[in-house]
Amino acid sequence: MLFAEIFRDRDYLRRLFIIALPLIMQQVITYSVNLLDTMMIGSFGDVTLSAVNLVNQFYLIFSMVVFGTISGGNVLNAQFWGKKDVKSIHHVMGIQFMFSLMIGVIFLVVSQLFPRDILRIYTRDEAVIESGVKYLQIISAVFLLFPIGQIYSGALRCTGNARTPMLISGSTLFINALFNYLLIFGKLGFPALGAVGAAIATVLARFIEAFLYIFITYSRKLPTAANLNEMFRFTKPLVLMVLKKGAPVIVNETFWGLGLNAYTTVFSGISTASIAAYSAVNPVQNIAQALFIGVGDASAVLIGNLLGADELEDAKRYAKFTLFLSWCAAIFTGLLLFAFRKPIIGLYNLSDEAKGFAMILMAIDAAILWTRTTNYTLIIGILRPGGDALFCMITEILIMWLIGVPLARLMGFHFGLPVYYAYLGIVAEEVIKLTVFFIRYKSGKWVVNLVN
Repeated sequence: MLFAEIFRDRDYLRRLFIIALPLIMQQVITYSVNLLDTMMIGSFGDVTLSAVNLVNQFYLIFSMVVFGTISGGNVLNAQFWGKKDVKSIHHVMGIQFMFSLMIGVIFLVVSQLFPRDILRIYTRDEAVIESGVKYLQIISAVFLLFPIGQIYSGALRCTGNARTPMLISGSTLFINALFNYLLIFGKLGFPALGAVGAAIATVLARFIEAFLYIFITYSRKLPTAANLNEMFRFTKPLVLMVLKKGAPVIVNETFWGLGLNAYTTVFSGISTASIAAYSAVNPVQNIAQALFIGVGDASAVLIGNLLGADELEDAKRYAKFTLFLSWCAAIFTGLLLFAFRKPIIGLYNLSDEAKGFAMILMAIDAAILWTRTTNYTLIIGILRPGGDALFCMITEILIMWLIGVPLARLMGFHFGLPVYYAYLGIVAEEVIKLTVFFIRYKSGKWVVNLVN
């Protein structure tokens, strides 16, 4: 039995637990605060909730581009740590800073100059657009702050330190939730600013997060405490290596983010109640996936370290164990999500139509949770750490843009069906991806040492 084999391997369980537990807690805290934010903003009605969600879709594109930029370097960092090459990690961090901050400046300028044009990509509802403009202009400051925390957080995880990012994330998210409450509703003498208050709270939290990462990293002299000279004295071959491994991830994440935006455009085009329902369900779905994101990210670190140390058979064994555990846990979590969908949706102040849509969407999410989480483990936790990013990029983009998005548009726009029929585009995408990625995993072509 595979279960017995897994639980006999104490070293695997210990290493997975040490890295995964802080990551899981960090994800749960993050998505719980996001859910709380959504409920606070949702108390102002469908229009405000829809406006904030649409701005967050634009922010999602930015975060996916930055995530791709940083993840490409972290694939190498995990393997560099496997051979204890700290200086190369510092050089990679410098490359990550250079590219991600350039991206941040571009998004900041576009958000300040063209906020209405950005929101019109998603909706023609002028009330929603007006509600979202100020929120977008204020929160755009995050475009310069977000990459700082992500770079240090990712590098720390690659060195096996997941605890520090968890503590920093938990602290800043608590601050975010506190200021959300004070500034959205006007408590303790603060003005009641609604969605604008939520934007201000987010900017404050990201600033504190960036400060804490820098302060703790250098005051404690952690392995990621690179000085500026070390960071930016990288060589051309290393830049080319980061670009070679990072470019497919950047393209992959960018087109994936655009695909999610395309789904949102379909849902918002159907009706305001439809996008409000999707906005309510999405944070709940994220919390349900938090366990698996943490396990998948931990798997990426473990497998990257093993491949960098040339322990290829152990890497394959760890991949098999993690995939099986993730699948089993996802089935159980999906059943819980389905059972408690009614009281969860009841926490929102939505119209009756939006609540009805949300109930159906959450039932669909519960049914396909195991496909989403298995895909995450395969892509992020197994295939990419072995340098299989190009295959992942091509597969994800083709399936999303040739099957998922067209099917959603066909159901929502051409046939004019309710939002839960358009949601079938996401279902089809996840099922087909799972089939392709599992076949790729079984081929063993991802088992590659990149840094030798």
